[in-house]
Amino acid sequence: MYRLCSVLPPPEAPCRTAPRLWNPLFSATVFAIGLLFSLHAYSQAPSTPVPSTFFGMTSIVPSSEYPTVSIGNFGKESAAEWGYIEPNAPTGGGCPGTANCAHTYNWSTLDSYVSTAAAHGIPFMWTWDYAPSWATGGAGCGSSARCTGNITDLADMDAFVQALVTRYDGNHGHGTIQAYETGNEVWSSGGFTGTMSQLVTIINRMVRDIRAANPNAKVGGPVGEGAPDYYYVSGGKIDQFFAAGGTKDFNFITFHGYPHHSDDSPEYLVGSCVPSGSSDGHGEVACIKAMMARNGIPSSTPIWMTEGGWADSSYSNCVNRTGGGSSTTGCENTTNNVLKQAFVSRYMLEMWSAGVSRANWYDWGNRGWGTLCVPGSCGATTAASAWQQVYNWMVGSTMTTPCAIESGSIWTCGLTLSGGTQALAVWNTSGSSGYPVPSAYTQYSDLSGNTNSAGSSVTIDITPILLRGGVVATAPKPPTSLRIVVQ
Repeated sequence: MYRLCSVLPPPEAPCRTAPRLWNPLFSATVFAIGLLFSLHAYSQAPSTPVPSTFFGMTSIVPSSEYPTVSIGNFGKESAAEWGYIEPNAPTGGGCPGTANCAHTYNWSTLDSYVSTAAAHGIPFMWTWDYAPSWATGGAGCGSSARCTGNITDLADMDAFVQALVTRYDGNHGHGTIQAYETGNEVWSSGGFTGTMSQLVTIINRMVRDIRAANPNAKVGGPVGEGAPDYYYVSGGKIDQFFAAGGTKDFNFITFHGYPHHSDDSPEYLVGSCVPSGSSDGHGEVACIKAMMARNGIPSSTPIWMTEGGWADSSYSNCVNRTGGGSSTTGCENTTNNVLKQAFVSRYMLEMWSAGVSRANWYDWGNRGWGTLCVPGSCGATTAASAWQQVYNWMVGSTMTTPCAIESGSIWTCGLTLSGGTQALAVWNTSGSSGYPVPSAYTQYSDLSGNTNSAGSSVTIDITPILLRGGVVATAPKPPTSLRIVVQ
């Protein structure tokens, strides 16, 4: 779960005069310009069709409150971490380790998560969070199962990771965990309380153990929480992790996508990296991509948002930064479903546009944190409906132009739908206005699932509509098996 933290403003950049050709700053300026161009590719939406796995969800009660909307991946777990699975220290003369050292595991809760995902045909991701008190010497313990201190019993940590990954490798009758996240907001308040060197040791061993037990499993990290333009900024915690010898052997890079308290609108995701200390902090994903470039992580490495949404009632500006919201009411505690629909729909469109490969909402029926729906009340005008409609719009579609301001406060994202139809998602962050419909579009769909004819103009507001047109013409395939006949 998201942990609150204070975010320090960045130092102001000193003013510099424009360099002359012989100015010693010239070479540095050329390098900076080159870096900007090299990062341009990071800012683009994937050119492939949107997979169903992009739409992920967490449910803290998976067996009884599985989402009633479409999702393509499932995670993370709750009360199924190491401290809950192995609450008591192993026993035997050979401990720590596995030889003459008996470990007692309770897999029942995690079995429920894995089996629920399997029953719905979607992958599940397990997240490392906390350690049992006996493995940390009692350091940093909120309870015996939830300790944030340094793990001093590394041999039994190795034994647990090996047992976990082997059990869920798909070959032992307990299902499959396809992906492992190696931390949960480790630098936040309430996160890991050991040193950076100790954290590097733990994560490096964890990755090694996962790879040894199941080479096919995907491994991701290191996660920064809801302000990665702080954690991922140059010289920040993520850079420090890699500088201290942290592994780069990740299949995906992770972050938590919560808006800043001064900017509770989905548009904080896109644009260039402007740190959250600014009055207009945004570009969260760009900050992550810049970190990847600095640390030599291939730009092809997928970025997964493993936890995010509008968070809890401490957020007080639901879609407010760019207009259309309330300055005193957050999405979690507002009764205005229009605000909630606006957040969910724009959030998912802009996640993909920014280059995020998976986006896991937290969570489905929490009743206090990103509550998309209280089970039994997920009608056509709720945030759950908006999720479903945007899923229908996006899955199988290709984003042809990224989400961006078209003019004023009007935003658009261009799509080619799975059948080849041209489409344009459009909204106005400032509220209701007319929008002249380009001639290519003849219909539009809204977030309640209605489809209407589009005339020369439509009314738009803070919730996106999807304009639809004709099928995009494609060039004919070149002929094959030609035979030349000479007469």
